[in-house]
Amino acid sequence: MRAAPHGRRAPGPRDRQLRHRVRCDFTGFLATGGTSGPLFGMWFRDISRCASPAGANASKLASGVAAGLATIQKLGGANVGDNTTIDSLSPASDALTAAAAAGESVGEALIAAAAAARAGAESTADLVASRGRASYVGELARGVLDPGAVTIALFFQTAAATCGTTAAHEPLAWLSSASQ
Repeated sequence: MRAAPHGRRAPGPRDRQLRHRVRCDFTGFLATGGTSGPLFGMWFRDISRCASPAGANASKLASGVAAGLATIQKLGGANVGDNTTIDSLSPASDALTAAAAAGESVGEALIAAAAAARAGAESTADLVASRGRASYVGELARGVLDPGAVTIALFFQTAAATCGTTAAHEPLAWLSSASQ
């Protein structure tokens, strides 16, 4: 293992894998059309500001996710129930914060956040959008999961899988049942 600069520990395989995933996600979101790309970019920016060279911990991750949520809500004005990304991001942030406060590991905190985000994403099928792009189609969007909310749920489920806390196939299994 190579020495890390300035007395820091060298990143391990999981750190490198997580950084690679975040870099790929960030690059993909920047290419997204509409407002989703910039909003996700700002969310990732706020998460990265809470990162530490010493590695991830649940408390810092929860702070970054909460800061990103606050930024998105300030810019977009959406709240839970508006049929947007916030419907999964807000409960995920709350679950992550609660898990961190309880002293849970990053993996355990991500499992809690993933479950909350999934429940939030699934709740959007019953909503009529009052914010975001889906608000233009009104009742026609009822019964359809909000794509931004699903993206957040998949992000947290994939992060939990990256930490080795969930099975690799789990992140997508629920979507096939939601579309039937």
